[in-house]
Amino acid sequence: MYRERAPLPVRVPVLSGPPQAIKPAPGSLAGEPDGIYRRYLPDIFQENDFLRRFLHIFEDIWEPLEQRQDHIAMYFDPRTCPVSFLPWLASWLDLSFNTHWPEAR
Repeated sequence: MYRERAPLPVRVPVLSGPPQAIKPAPGSLAGEPDGIYRRYLPDIFQENDFLRRFLHIFEDIWEPLEQRQDHIAMYFDPRTCPVSFLPWLASWLDLSFNTHWPEAR
């Protein structure tokens, strides 16, 4: 019933040379020199370079989620929600939804 499989080979590249800075995505909040999350730390921790870089990771991850949360009301309006979301919205409100209707309707 259950067969044990051989482990997959894992190859890890060995990097040499000086570390290079990672550029933040265009328009991300992590692109700010100070970052936004570091402002909430006590003064003694704000000068720590490792913490600054570490918090930038979470800023890049959470920023799209925060933007989606800021615009969540758009998902509940049939005029502004994505077309792929309309069937779910109709079922949630117990409405019949004809998938053959044009998008403008």
